[in-house]
Amino acid sequence: MFPTLALLVLLQFLSAIQVVRTQTTSLNCPILGADFPAPQNLSSSALVSNAKVSFTKLLGNTSSLLSTDTAFSIGFFSLDEDELVFQYHYSPTNFSRSPNSVRTIDADSIYRIGSWTKVFTVWTFLIEAGDIYFNQPITKYVPELAAVVGQASNNTLGFDDIDNVRWDDVTLGALASQMAGIARSRDLSITAPELTELGLPQLNSSEVPSCGAQRPCDRKDFFRSLLEHHPIFHASTTPAYSNTAFQLLAYALETITNKPYSQMLSDDIFKPLNMTHSSYSQPANTTFAVIPFNESASDWSFDLGTDSPGGSIYSSTNDLVRSGRSILTSSLLPAAQTRRWLKPVTHTSDPFESVGPPWEILRIQSPNNLVTDLYTKDGDIGLYSSSLILSPDHNIGFTVLTAGTGSGQTRGTLKDSLIDYILPAVEEEGRQQASKRFAGTYTAAGNSSKSTLTIATDDRPGIGIFNATTLDGTTLETIARSQGIGSGNQTFSVRLYPTGLETEVPTADGQGMYTSRASFRATFEAIPQPFGIGWCNTWVLLDNAMYGGIGLDEFIFGFAEGGTVEYVEWRALREKLTRSS
Repeated sequence: MFPTLALLVLLQFLSAIQVVRTQTTSLNCPILGADFPAPQNLSSSALVSNAKVSFTKLLGNTSSLLSTDTAFSIGFFSLDEDELVFQYHYSPTNFSRSPNSVRTIDADSIYRIGSWTKVFTVWTFLIEAGDIYFNQPITKYVPELAAVVGQASNNTLGFDDIDNVRWDDVTLGALASQMAGIARSRDLSITAPELTELGLPQLNSSEVPSCGAQRPCDRKDFFRSLLEHHPIFHASTTPAYSNTAFQLLAYALETITNKPYSQMLSDDIFKPLNMTHSSYSQPANTTFAVIPFNESASDWSFDLGTDSPGGSIYSSTNDLVRSGRSILTSSLLPAAQTRRWLKPVTHTSDPFESVGPPWEILRIQSPNNLVTDLYTKDGDIGLYSSSLILSPDHNIGFTVLTAGTGSGQTRGTLKDSLIDYILPAVEEEGRQQASKRFAGTYTAAGNSSKSTLTIATDDRPGIGIFNATTLDGTTLETIARSQGIGSGNQTFSVRLYPTGLETEVPTADGQGMYTSRASFRATFEAIPQPFGIGWCNTWVLLDNAMYGGIGLDEFIFGFAEGGTVEYVEWRALREKLTRSS
């Protein structure tokens, strides 16, 4: 009876993938996320080693990098290894450095990281308060803005949306994710005389900022300037980059916690992670400092004042790697909070870039249609540029720090090259490790069942299942074709993807824990398949058909304590298949 009922439900599931379209594609539609378990021991990988060699050769062959007067530091880390997988530090011979600057750059050398600071501001907010506050209006926590709203409500002439921000519509989450629609920065108007000569009107003295370049702005200065700025959009309309938003977020957090932001940053992140080469303000000494030209010309000594939560931090490669590891491992946040944090809030006009709080999310699409979202944050201040790149799907990250007259261009070249050279090698290493660990033919233990399946990896995303049969020996492909699912020129494709759901149990000696089971979900596709706008919709079909309360796409791998695969369970069949070859 079971095979008959199971086949009926499975046919219903398979028929849901049929959509009438005139174009076809030979690509799979993978589930968004990792297609293999994160690879281990990358420092020992021949693939990664070759990629590092190619990347290093690129540095030598790109004259704009190693012959420039721009210094830089690169860090590449993997969560399963304590040491950096790769690091590279460049101290150019013609570097016009301050007498106080470090001579030989290493992983403890300190740079300014600019807007990368915004990650720490949001992170501190999440540690202290959590994203439960993200839908609250900023006016609830900043009295200066609440007062403005109160004044506007008494205005009998009505509210002018072109000239004034509706502050009660601006939420803390909108501020954190560049969706507030407010001013980019406090007023740092360009007042150079040559612009007047080009036709711009002469500014009155009241129109020239009274703080910023001359002196750090205080809270009163900040709000005086902010309230004179016109809105860019209504809140939550479209992303518009803002530094001001993060000062407001810090002010709100100080109200919520009744603690200074700088103290929270230090107590919540710098101290727990032993980030001894990091500071919110200019370090007391320059022993480890990377300073092009001098402290003033490079902006090493520039005090951002009230803008500090958006760009003030000084840090080193080693410290920033510690912070990246902590984000990916959720060492300072609940794991569920981290998963919510590492998600987009809105798209941009670039189909391969989205925005999160405060992430600049780059979408990388491989030739086999695998999509990888990289959570990045760039920073720029004076002659310093930086970039954080995190790949949650691979449990890896990169840090890039640059200082000099070509800092921005150098940062961009290094960032792009790391993604182009290293990421494909890590993905392929994951594929090869998955093949060694999972590949083989699995069969039922008893004589009464003819269930079997073969697992292998190829150039398609995920782990492939081939020649799968049910209890009476009927193949999935036969079932599909008998009901018009696919035709003679199509191949039935079943791919497994890890879900991240695992069972942890104590080791035999009771001294630790190990993963005894890991969950995977399958996609069922007939290749080539219909292609067009919205064609890739396997996410809609997950858990679509069930048998006895279990999804037909649910598979479980069981492991011995050392990590060896002991069995695979196609849960709808209610039996475990062991590897026979």
